Order: sequence, then C-alpha cells, then structure tokens
Amino acid sequence: MDADADDDSSTSNDDASPTTVEEVLSMIDASLTAGDLGHAFSGYLYLLQGEDPGCKDRIRDDFATVLHQWAEHQEAAGRREDALWCYEVARRLWPENAEIHNSMGVFLHRLGQDEEAASCFRLALEIDPGFAGAQKNLSNIVGSPFQGWHFPMLNDKKRNVGYQTAIAKAVTQGHDRVLDIGSGTGLLSVFAVNAGAKSVFACEESQDMVRLSHDVLAANQMQDRVQLLHKLSTDMKVPEDIPNRVTLVVTEIFDAGLFGEGAVSTLQHAWKHLLLPPKASDSQPAGSYGRVIPAGATVFAQVVQCQHIRKQYRVLNERICNLNVRAVRFGTECQKPMGGNREEKGTSQKTSETSENLRKPHSDYQEEPYTSERISEVPLSYKALTPAMKVLEIDFNDPQILSADHATSEWKHMDFPVLSNGRVDAIISWFDLRLDETETLSSSPESASCWEQAVFPVSSSNFPFPQSDGNFEDTLCVDKGATITVAMSCRDECLHLRCANITHHAASKMEDSLPAGKPASSHEEAMESMVTSFEQNLVTSADSAGRSRKENCSADSPTDIPASYTLQPDTISILNDQKFNNACYSAIKNLISENELAEEHIDLACVDSSLTKPELVSTQQSASHLHSDSSKNSSHKSRTSKFSVLDIASSASLTGLFAAKHSSSTRVCFPNSQSETRSLIQTIATANGIEDCVEFGSEPHPLSPSSEATFDVLVAVLVAPCGTLKERVLEDIAVGRVCALKPTGRILPASVSVFAMCIECASLQRDSEVLGTDSTMGVKIDEFINKYKVSTFLDIHLSARSYKQLSPPFLPFHLNLNEKPKPDSTDLPSFVNQTTTHAFEAINDGTITAIPFWFDIGLDASNHVNTLDIETHWRQAAFLLPEGQLVRKGDSVKVTATLENSCLVFQVEVVR
Repeated sequence: MDADADDDSSTSNDDASPTTVEEVLSMIDASLTAGDLGHAFSGYLYLLQGEDPGCKDRIRDDFATVLHQWAEHQEAAGRREDALWCYEVARRLWPENAEIHNSMGVFLHRLGQDEEAASCFRLALEIDPGFAGAQKNLSNIVGSPFQGWHFPMLNDKKRNVGYQTAIAKAVTQGHDRVLDIGSGTGLLSVFAVNAGAKSVFACEESQDMVRLSHDVLAANQMQDRVQLLHKLSTDMKVPEDIPNRVTLVVTEIFDAGLFGEGAVSTLQHAWKHLLLPPKASDSQPAGSYGRVIPAGATVFAQVVQCQHIRKQYRVLNERICNLNVRAVRFGTECQKPMGGNREEKGTSQKTSETSENLRKPHSDYQEEPYTSERISEVPLSYKALTPAMKVLEIDFNDPQILSADHATSEWKHMDFPVLSNGRVDAIISWFDLRLDETETLSSSPESASCWEQAVFPVSSSNFPFPQSDGNFEDTLCVDKGATITVAMSCRDECLHLRCANITHHAASKMEDSLPAGKPASSHEEAMESMVTSFEQNLVTSADSAGRSRKENCSADSPTDIPASYTLQPDTISILNDQKFNNACYSAIKNLISENELAEEHIDLACVDSSLTKPELVSTQQSASHLHSDSSKNSSHKSRTSKFSVLDIASSASLTGLFAAKHSSSTRVCFPNSQSETRSLIQTIATANGIEDCVEFGSEPHPLSPSSEATFDVLVAVLVAPCGTLKERVLEDIAVGRVCALKPTGRILPASVSVFAMCIECASLQRDSEVLGTDSTMGVKIDEFINKYKVSTFLDIHLSARSYKQLSPPFLPFHLNLNEKPKPDSTDLPSFVNQTTTHAFEAINDGTITAIPFWFDIGLDASNHVNTLDIETHWRQAAFLLPEGQLVRKGDSVKVTATLENSCLVFQVEVVR
C-alpha cells in the first residue's frame, strides 16, 4: 500500500512537471495570460536547453518579445544586473539569433556602453545582413554626427597634410623615436614611418579601433614597423611598454572645446613618464630632448544670438497650451555627446569606467559645460553680437600644462563690446592648433574644417540674475554699445566659458563719444578702440571685487543657483515646440469632446421609456445644457466615469497632461516614462493641481496580454528628435490596440505620412564615409573604416545642407493608425509592415547618394505637424545608398521603399 502510494505520488509529480514542448508552451501561454513574464521567460529558457531541432523556429518571435518585455520590467524595477543577465543567458543559449544581439545592444546603449552596444549590433548584422532594426540602431551610435567623426576627420585633407608635414619635419630634424597617443586608425603612425622614424609606438584604448588599425597597418605593409598597444597612454610605463623615453609625441585627442578628451592629463603624464625632458638650450641637438605635435593652441571666443541653441537650453514660455509652467524651475546642463568629438582618434583617452558605473544607467550624454555645433550650418543661422577674441594661449611643449597652480585654473573675466543688437544665447569658441612653427589648423566657423565649434549656452542655471530685474529673456536682450562680461577658466581639465554680467548702455553712447566731423571712418575707429580696450581688459577674478552683485554671486561656479530640474536639450526643445504642442492640445480636446458627446448619447438612450414626451424633451435639454457647460469649463465637470489616456512614450510627452488639465476626471498612465521624464511630468502635474490624475506604474503592464482594455486613447511619440521612427513604436501601437484600448478607443496621432526625395549631397558623403585615399595621402584606410558606414544618417538639418535635388518629393507611405482590424483576424495591422514602389523622372543630372525622409504627423483630421518644419523640434534623417546612382535629367527612376520593424529602407533602380 505504501509502495503503491509512493508510485502514485511519483506519477503525479511527473505529470505536474512539463516534459514535452507542447506542455511547456501551454505553461508559457498560461503564464503570459496571468501576466507572469518571469515564469514565461523561464519556460523559454527550459525549451532552449532541450534538443528539439524545430523548437527554435516555433518560439523565435514570441521569445524575442518576452525577453524584451521581461528585461524592461527588470530594468524599470531597478534590477539592471538581472536584466543584463537575461540578455546574456539568452545570447549564450541562442547565439545565432540576431534579434537577441540587437535587443542586448539596445539595452547596453541605454547604459551608456556604446562600444559594447555597437558590437552587438554588428554581430546581429553578421547573422542577418538585412536586419533593418540592427542597422538603424547601429546608425544611432556609429553613424550619428556624435559618433561618426572618424569620417569627416579622415576626409579633411588640409588637416592630414598639416600633420604629415609637421611630423616629417620633426623626424627629419632628429625626433625619430615616436609615440602616437590615441592612434585611432594609425594614420599619424604611418606618417612617422614614412618620414623615416626609427621606432614608432601607437597606443589606443578602443578595441574596435585596435582591430581596425591592425588591418590598416597590414594593408600598408607597416605591421612590423609600428608597435600597437591596446591601452591608455596614462597606463603605460618605461620599460614595461616602451623600452626608452621617446623624443616625439604626436596626438590629436582634441574635441571642439580643445581639452575634452583628457588632453591635459594625457600630456602631463607623457612629459613625466614617457617623453624626454623639453629643450633646455638652443644648442641642444634635436634628438636629445622631447617635443609634442601639436606644439600649442590659441582659443578664441565670441558671443552670439542663435535661435536654434536658445530653443534647446531655455524654456521660453510660462505657459505651454493650458499648462502653467511658471512655478517650475527648469535648468539645463550643457551636455556634450558621449564619445566626445569628431576627431579621428576615437575614445582612446576616455577615463575607464568602474564596474559599478557600468551597472548604472547612463544617458547618452556626459556632463560638460559645452556642447558642439557646426555653427555655420544650424537652422536659421546665427548672429555675432561681439567681436571674436583670444581668450587662452596654451603651450603643449610646457610640461606644466594647466597644472593645478596654473593661472588659467582661476576664473578670469573679459569685457566683450556689443557691436550688434540682439539676444544673448551662447558663447561659442574655437581654436587654432599650432602643429609647429609653420603649420596651423583652425576650427573656426569660417574654416570649413572637420571640427565643430564649442557652444556654451546661456541659461538661467549658468547666468543667475536677481528676480527683481524682471523677465530673464528681457535681461538677455542687448543693444549696440552694451558690454558682456565673460568668465573663463580651465579648471577640471576643461574649458569653461560663461556669461558673468551684462551691462546695458544707451545705443548711441559709442557714436556720441566720437569726435565730430569724421563720419566716414568713425565706425572703424570705434571698432578698433573697443577691440584694443577689450584685449587689455583681462583680469583675474581676484581683481574683480568691485563688480556687480550679479557677477559676484556666480564668480565661483557657473551653477551657484540650483535649478529644480536639469533636462536634456531634446526635452527642452519639445517643451518649446509650440506647433507640436498646440496640435496635440487641440487633438486631445477634440477626443475628449467626442467622448463626452458619445456618453451623453448613451445616457439618453438609457432614459426610462416610461417618461412622457415633455419629460423626454426636458431630459434632452438638460443633457444639451450639460454639454454646453462642459465646453465652457470642462475642468470643473464632475463625472463618475473617467476619460483614460495611455501615453506609451518614454520621452517627454505632455498630451496626457493637456487632457487632465482640460478635464479633471481624466486618468493618465505613463508606464514607460524614464526617470527624468517622470520627474518632469510629476512636477508639472503638481504645479497645475492635477497630480491625482497621473499614474506611472501599472500591474500588469498595459501592453501585456493580461491587461484589461480600459483606455480611451493611446498616445505615442512616433518620431524621435533625430528624425527617425522611434524604436518598435509601430509594433507597440499594434499591441496597444489589442491589449489596452477599449473597442471605441483611438490612437493619437491618428495617421502619419512619410515623404522622401532623391538628392546628391557631398557633405553627407564626407560625413558618412572616407572618400578614397587622396585625403589620407595615399594611406589605405577607406576600405577598412567604411565597414563602419551605416545606412541611415541621423540628426540632419536639411535646411542648412547644400544638396542637389534629383527627384520631386514623393510619398512612400501613408499609415492610418486607427484602421479597423479585420474581424477574427490575427494579422498585424497594415501599418506595421509595408513595401511600395514609386517611379518618376529625374529632374536634374547628378548622382543619387542619399534619400532624406521626413514625416507629416496627423494628430487628427485638422491638426498636423511636419518634421521638416524648422520651427519644430525635429531634425531629419537620410538613407544612404551603398553606391551612388548616376542619373541624367529625364531618366526613369524606380524607388522601392520598405517599412519593417519601424525602420525605413530604400532601393533605387535607374532605367535608361
């Protein structure tokens, strides 16, 4: 009896434990229905460890979705290590699955680990070369203007000729033991070998660049002439890494702000540990002392007006549609993109992150006092308010470069005379890089070089002013004859420039002070006088005790007055986008009105049939009166049922708050909001008395199969500021229609039209690939670095680019996001995947090199916004053709456009 019982028990346990694929899949389905993503994920891992050869094909799509959702759930709960483990174990069990590598890359990118993320995306593309999602994600990291700086640097022939000439001259003079710091592709090392250097060492921190430079050296028969070290120069020692101190250091680890790539500490370390001492006397032979190329730099600055910068760093209005943001204090940290500059060297001197830092989420930005722009290419251009002036001179052949006791570590002040009326938006800076006595490179706006200019935006967080002075924007308006005091420092190995004070003068003061009778030359003389005075007016902060309280309160730090919230530039731009916000506000009001009217009709339909005709008329009149009152002041209307909004955006989105402010009975859920966005939403909601309408967490997640369809509206942000569709946005909308929306629910926006055109654009080519070997002085680099070329180039200001239009604009896709699903159909809605073909005649002779695209977003039938409009917060993106297509005017051109995984891909065929 006992034995029988034991047998029964054993049989029961075996039955409870799934042993077949079908049983496990049934268990997974039950877990998903119950909203238990963790249990479902465990079930998939169980299957992946099995030996059923057909199992992977059956679970491919579902497993990718569950992995993505479960990892997001872990990350949102603060368990990022657990989320990373999910991706790692999935990749280990299914290494040939491109989707897993792509998803892991997206996760690593959110953590700020861009090099590791790029490796994941490249591995996904090795497995599936046609994977549009991985190509798009790789574009976000490598091909964007923030990370694609390899290409414009290598295409800058003037820069390369300058370095080649300076290196050849130094080696010929006897400085023939060379260390190339931050060697990147190895171009400068090749220059040194070609000049006759006896020994060349190159150090590079980036593993990807080390692999690439190995290929470059081999292709140029120099693999035995250059010793390549995979490490930071600051980790190198003599004799462990190099046998002796070198006589020449060559480097180009300079960003737009000159010092941002750790140039100061790098060169200080090199002088102390790797380089021979500097020249002590004129009689000393060249090979007996150390020197650096470049020899030094001169930094210039200028105060400018620039609407494009203003909109990214200052919230310009106290009200955004129906929301009052006056009580909310916004601060903007000037942020420099990760990866630093656009110079050819890579991230070789970036400080190594600790394992603790790697576990923390990072934004795509590191905190810096400046950003960077090609200021001559920004939308609506810019206006110089002051003359450009030298603010700093640096000698890299001085071992005490910017040491702790160097004078430049103190704040200095300089008075800039205002030469034109305008509004102070930023201080821009650039530098002249002196390679040696005869060779100089410039990053000025007029130089057309590969470098951008450093931009130090002026905002309330770095230019505090007494509230009694009135409106902040009015304070920044200056007239000709005023004086702007700029503070400068090189503390913390970084250039700092900030507006310390503005002294307003009468506009005619300068002219009134001129001698009479000399009208023809008065302007030139006044200019010369002011510039001379300006050059002589450099004083240290210790000498400025008599300055105004406004300057004194900010003399020690550019951020003495804290701001409530420090936001990224894209978030500020969205808050300032009146066209977009007005369209969203109008559309959500229309939906609320439609919903209220529909509910009133339902109420009337439910009126007791026993009412007499007069009673029914009275009820109808009451309902009409109620609707009229609601239109006048819907925020005071009391209703038992709530209008519910699901906003699935992870970035800043105010549409739900517009709805809550308009109708106090609105319920708004933000399940995907990031921490910065969540704080912003909470603060604005509290300032407007609608905090009780807002919720952030929801169990189960509104897009999970087990959620209840309770929402009237699903709000999505379709297009990212960089100009492409947001990741998985169309797929998320498709899921949300089924899982989250009521049968009568609506998607906002209702539709989107995609426009495109064929162009020839030389500047896009220079920014996205190395154009042969001419610019690299015959050194074979292009075939290796161009493997990093991406198919989609982001963050383009199309209005500021020169290009030749080769086709009329055409409409590849019009997506109706509110299309009615087919009854009993399990097919995805048509807006998720589409392919179209368009034929037209070329309108000019040229070579089709790119297809820029943009979006017309229809919030509803009467509210549209276009991402090509320079008054909105969007930039544009362009699909880059692998090979240019030569066309003649009148040629037949066929363009095939594919939309898949929220990515756009184009193919061009020319028919003659």
